[in-house]
Amino acid sequence: ELEEEHGAEGGLLEDAKADSGKFTAAGSRKYIRDRLAAITFDREASEEKDLLHRYTLLLDREAKASKAVKDAAAALEARVYAHYGSLSAEEARNIVVGGKWLATVQADVTAELNRVTGTLTGRVRELAERYAEPLPVLAQNVDELQARVNAHLERMGFAWA
Repeated sequence: ELEEEHGAEGGLLEDAKADSGKFTAAGSRKYIRDRLAAITFDREASEEKDLLHRYTLLLDREAKASKAVKDAAAALEARVYAHYGSLSAEEARNIVVGGKWLATVQADVTAELNRVTGTLTGRVRELAERYAEPLPVLAQNVDELQARVNAHLERMGFAWA
């Protein structure tokens, strides 16, 4: 929220963004350190100092939480690897075939079915537009237009047999 609120153009954290326009922990820490050094003796910058200190605390909490997530993921991965050794051949087959292979096949079949359905729908729509008028109506239109052309030709002096 701080990054969104104060990271926009003209915000207190605008210069903490990297060249890519995103906040990075290292870039933000360097900006905070430099900015605090610049406003250390400025009595009118108390609000900015408070914001920078609060942002530093949030960066620290985010870093700790990120490390905790990585540690938990590593512990979970270690437990999974340890459990693999105790699986029977049937359990391993069920995991691989039932859990992974069948899911992949099902996803592929569903994707192909959606593709074919979309193609067929488009083709049916195209045919419906093409054949929207029935043949007897088209034949009647042709007869009417042919009669008009023949009438024009007769007025011009051409006889149509």
